[in-house]
Amino acid sequence: GIKVIRLKVTDIGKLAPLIYMLKTIYYIFRHRKSIDIIHAHALSAPGLTAAFASFITKIPSIAKIAGGGDENGCEIKRIYYKKNMGKYRVAFMKRYISKFIAISKSIQKDLLDVNVPENKILFLPNGIDVSGYSDKMNKKLLASQLCLPANKFLFLYAGRLEKVKGIDILLSAWKRIDTELKKKCYLIILGEGSLNLEVDDQTVGFIGRVENVKEYMMASNAFILPSRYEGLSNALLEAMASQLPIIASNVGGNPDLIIDNFSGYLFPKEDIDKLSSLLTKIITDFLSGEKDRYKELGLNAKRIVKEKFDLKVIANRYIELYQILALKQK
Repeated sequence: GIKVIRLKVTDIGKLAPLIYMLKTIYYIFRHRKSIDIIHAHALSAPGLTAAFASFITKIPSIAKIAGGGDENGCEIKRIYYKKNMGKYRVAFMKRYISKFIAISKSIQKDLLDVNVPENKILFLPNGIDVSGYSDKMNKKLLASQLCLPANKFLFLYAGRLEKVKGIDILLSAWKRIDTELKKKCYLIILGEGSLNLEVDDQTVGFIGRVENVKEYMMASNAFILPSRYEGLSNALLEAMASQLPIIASNVGGNPDLIIDNFSGYLFPKEDIDKLSSLLTKIITDFLSGEKDRYKELGLNAKRIVKEKFDLKVIANRYIELYQILALKQK
């Protein structure tokens, strides 16, 4: 029941952002009497477009910082430190965007670092529909249906095969696990990307891109997210909703989700030794019968997602924000 209008933009790379901005601002100006809120998802072209549109039409605007960025910080810091008018672009957005959405505490800090007023920043993470994840699935049966080794402990990685996601760190850590111990488990890798990863190891399975990620989540025993940089990972939220114990790098939004030794384990980013020792500990504990500890971690993970990151909770917070901004405008 929601009307979606798509504005066609050129495929010519360098011209695409400019044409996108002009066409969007023109559309907003023409329909300004029927528009209550401008919501930009990402900053570069969308955020700047929202700021210009708000400047021209006085319609309140919101800009969500889409990702965790890189060693230089999130999107707004990368724009700020660009030589090409970066500080002026950020200053313009700070003035005319009504609210900046930070999906993680680290993004919130980046916004403060470039002097975005605190009253213009709202910490509002991503959300998922928790009701779609059952805790009553037969893991071994589901694993067999997915052609996975049902008699082994299944670790799962789901994400892009890119350096920023730390998949190379995970594979290096996996190599360091004792060979005999490793025979008792299996590493499932879902996703595709630019990295050419060739691993001669029968305990690693590259599945590629799949549509039924949820089924792989529910068939697995633990989830690994070894990112170098991260915003707030939807895959991590899904793994927690699947009641999986988590092993994640201590970056971006991961510490907002994972309480160390309560809903999973955090390790310093790029620390291959620490990740390898955590994986070894988990395998050893399971083989020695200490399963209740990890069941508790999974239960705690799901409880956190249900209470703080359920889609209904997040959607209601967005609706409340829209209503407040629209009311102020009137």
